[in-house]
Amino acid sequence: MVADLQPESALAEALVDAFDPAPEGGWVLLPQAAAARPVLADGLRAKGWQVEEAEAYRTVTAQPSEDALAAAAKADAIAFTSSSTVTSWLALAGAGALPPVVACIGPVTAATAAEHGVPVTVVAGEHTVDGLVDALVAALRS
Repeated sequence: MVADLQPESALAEALVDAFDPAPEGGWVLLPQAAAARPVLADGLRAKGWQVEEAEAYRTVTAQPSEDALAAAAKADAIAFTSSSTVTSWLALAGAGALPPVVACIGPVTAATAAEHGVPVTVVAGEHTVDGLVDALVAALRS
């Protein structure tokens, strides 16, 4: 399957920018996380689109064992793939369990980390898992 529309970057703001103003009766089904930022829906509505939001999934916090948390605290780095991973990790392990290198998949995730006082070492230039891995490898090599 080939996408009809692809933004310049993997950010809701970029997807809004990629949309043209809505044609008469333009309608978008927006399956998303229960806790999704309203940026995409609000931005599309501002462009005249009728938006139907559908909750596609909910993020549920894991319950790792004490041994798993202790092992994680000894890691060289942690990689956050979303704002919810930042807040969930802090709720589970606390800021004291952060390793020396903190990598974030993109600027929204990094902003959430900063809001919680987490010093971010590196933010992926390409906001994908591959981009995050590349950024993390580069940070660990330096």
